[in-house]
Amino acid sequence: MRLFFLLPLTTCLISGYLCKKSADEMAYLTGTATVVSLILTLVLAPWQIQLLILGVTIFATRKLLLKNASKSEPNLIAQSDPGISNENDATAEIRGMYRGAPWISNQAKTPAPQPDPTSLKYRGSSIVPGRNSDG
Repeated sequence: MRLFFLLPLTTCLISGYLCKKSADEMAYLTGTATVVSLILTLVLAPWQIQLLILGVTIFATRKLLLKNASKSEPNLIAQSDPGISNENDATAEIRGMYRGAPWISNQAKTPAPQPDPTSLKYRGSSIVPGRNSDG
């Protein structure tokens, strides 16, 4: 196994340390060197290490997803508890999910108000319904 990937890794660690200790433009420069060195390290790493990093990432992501799913379940139970009632329960409906929690809409569906047909205008001229102009 080649250990050539350790050179950019060392550069990444040193420039990361310098980035934390420096200010202004020097921090931007060392931060850029840190990111470039880290990417170069990941590209040059042997496939075994890349596979290990991929496995750890997938495992951590699944664990975080399960943790977030368990946090959202008490919200669903509390909202569907029959002991808690709102006067707007008849109009409330779940419209979707937002950040893992149900999005509830309390807006009643009412039709849009229709204009009075006797006051309709078309290009400034009044329109009287029921009267035919062909006549």
